[in-house]
Amino acid sequence: SHMKRSKVINHPLAPFFILLVLTAVFAVIYTATANVREPVTYLKLLAVTPIPLALPLLATHRGAPCPRLLNALFTVHIFGSVHLGTCLFFYSRISWWDLFLHGLFGALACALFLTLIPRIPYAKSVCILSSLGLGAVWEIFEFTTDLITGADAQGVISAIKNGKNPMSDTVTDLIITAVGAAVYLVFLYIFKKISEKTQKNAKKSQKGIDFY
Repeated sequence: SHMKRSKVINHPLAPFFILLVLTAVFAVIYTATANVREPVTYLKLLAVTPIPLALPLLATHRGAPCPRLLNALFTVHIFGSVHLGTCLFFYSRISWWDLFLHGLFGALACALFLTLIPRIPYAKSVCILSSLGLGAVWEIFEFTTDLITGADAQGVISAIKNGKNPMSDTVTDLIITAVGAAVYLVFLYIFKKISEKTQKNAKKSQKGIDFY
């Protein structure tokens, strides 16, 4: 029934099970279509699939409701990054795909931080730094897998071949991550001001009605 389907879709673990199925499907697609099958691609698929479990488990531990929309958006980001970006080669097919995903990650990481720890001193500044920290963790993961498998996820080898700075890809990714977090904070500020203005206007209207 419609109610049962709605409960399944809205279940906190739904993003994980959806991504699990997609991981299996895209592993088969990658195996069937890739000219050269990189072991690091399978490693990435396995590494990112459990990530949508993190927020529901953390929410359960804290005794708080799971931020379902945020978890769903993180799952979409993972799908775009690994399943589309790596397995279907979107990174090489779409020039702006990598930068778009890093900017989106910065915004999502900032939203996650403010959701989990909203009331600390200098929260917004710490939020941007935390987004950079999480971005750096991903860069470390890419560097480690490149080191182990001989792949070039960070674009170091291709940059050297093209006479470019081998650090440019990593540094640019981190800069875009910070920009994404900053853009999210700007939109959050604008939304807050609009919301406050709407509430003030509603109160004024209510007073006018009470007066008459």
